[in-house]
Amino acid sequence: MKWLWIAILCMGAAGCAHQYTPETFSDPYGFFSGIWHGICFPFSLIGCMIFDSVWIVGRPNTGWPYYLGFFIGLCSLGGGGARGGADS
Repeated sequence: MKWLWIAILCMGAAGCAHQYTPETFSDPYGFFSGIWHGICFPFSLIGCMIFDSVWIVGRPNTGWPYYLGFFIGLCSLGGGGARGGADS
């Protein structure tokens, strides 16, 4: 189980390390890249606080499709949704 967590953390960190180059202007980040970047958000947040070259969102991107994917990926981390009310 320990190795699984190490592998997940390494893949997450590696996914956040890719930054844009002049070649990517012809192929901007899209919806599915937005999902992945939303999932990698915690690593990107830490990286952007330490390094000036790390961005939280991918640039260039396709606009609203990218940001929709980013939002879905960010929501998939499991935040929010407190249970409570009359039933509990």
